[in-house]
Amino acid sequence: MPTFLSDPTNGFYIIALIIALVGIGLWYRSRDKGSVVRAAILVGALVLVFAIDKLVESPREESVRKVNEITAAINEKNQEKFLANISDDFEYKGIKKDKLKDGQVWKLVEQHSPKVSSKTDREDVQYPSKTNPNIVIGFTSRIESAGMDIPVYFRATFGKDSDGQWRLKTFTAYDDPIKKGNGSEMNLPGLP
Repeated sequence: MPTFLSDPTNGFYIIALIIALVGIGLWYRSRDKGSVVRAAILVGALVLVFAIDKLVESPREESVRKVNEITAAINEKNQEKFLANISDDFEYKGIKKDKLKDGQVWKLVEQHSPKVSSKTDREDVQYPSKTNPNIVIGFTSRIESAGMDIPVYFRATFGKDSDGQWRLKTFTAYDDPIKKGNGSEMNLPGLP
């Protein structure tokens, strides 16, 4: 499914709505059969795009959902839910999924009980292409732990696993959410 149909921007909706309203206005002014057909086609196209947007999850929307599920899993201390969103090919600075499974990293979550909130950045998205099958999304997180509030900007790479699900393959953390991915790369506390 083309991205402009399964994940249209707000700008796309605004333009489509204006075009549909113009079609309705032209029908209202002339009230002839041709105008009603044109207005119905424009309104139908708008409704169709809206239905596709709601019924078909784009790679970006699935990746955003996975970020939210990972965030919720950390807040709930739910290791199974966390690992369900991590690819078998995951690697972050030498840490692979098996190290996440054995609890080495998860012990940090249980020990420090961080509260994490995330907000994705619709502008910072690299869609899959013929040369790169992964999707990269940017998002800002606030990590609250031990009386500290750490704002972090992440760029997360999601890949499609063999079961067709998009899962986290790796990420990069940046120290300045305002500069986004142009800030300095940072190490997360307790991780390499």
